[in-house]
Amino acid sequence: MTGGLVKAPVRSIESSAGVYGSVINKDAEQTAMAIDFLMFWLSKPGQQAYIDGLLASPAGYSPAGPLKVNGVVLPEELQRPLDALTPMGNAENGFTFDIGVGIDEINTQMRNLYKDALEGTIAPEEFASQLQAIYDENFTAIVEKSGLTIENIDNPERDPNE
Repeated sequence: MTGGLVKAPVRSIESSAGVYGSVINKDAEQTAMAIDFLMFWLSKPGQQAYIDGLLASPAGYSPAGPLKVNGVVLPEELQRPLDALTPMGNAENGFTFDIGVGIDEINTQMRNLYKDALEGTIAPEEFASQLQAIYDENFTAIVEKSGLTIENIDNPERDPNE
């Protein structure tokens, strides 16, 4: 959009890629453990282990943009397109929800549901009910896509690699 009334240059919709972490304050010990975990997870060793795990998982890893933790290494085929990006600025905020379970049809359902909620065409209670129904109806497929089994969920002490 250009013209005399436009007060900004044309920009794409961009957002920082990365993790939005938070801690629920329960008690001092739990809060300290959660903060310690976040500090590790958002460090170079923590992020490298996390991304390496995603790369090795059945779901794989597809970065949403340049990584924000210095020193984390991606495979060349993923890093090359990120290096070619030229940020233009952010025209608006997009979805900031963690939308997606790695299954296109379910991701589409979830995005449409979020859209309806944000546009006010459904009430928050209906949104929550429908989102829960999506997870309930697709739970087995979501678990399998993650590389686990229902037995792993029922028995968390099992090693998911077995």
